[in-house]
Amino acid sequence: MFWLAIIGIGVALTFIKLGALSVWVGVLAAGIKLALLAIACLAAVLIWKMVSGSKR
Repeated sequence: MFWLAIIGIGVALTFIKLGALSVWVGVLAAGIKLALLAIACLAAVLIWKMVSGSKR
């Protein structure tokens, strides 16, 4: 019975750790998407300035 409790606790801790890693993957994916959005916006502003500046 003791070993079953130890195995159950080990499995529970493993699932908790996997859940925490899953949360981190979600947070990092959101951060990458936000960074890509910022880069795309800055590139669009740069292109807009280059195009509108050349007409003058």
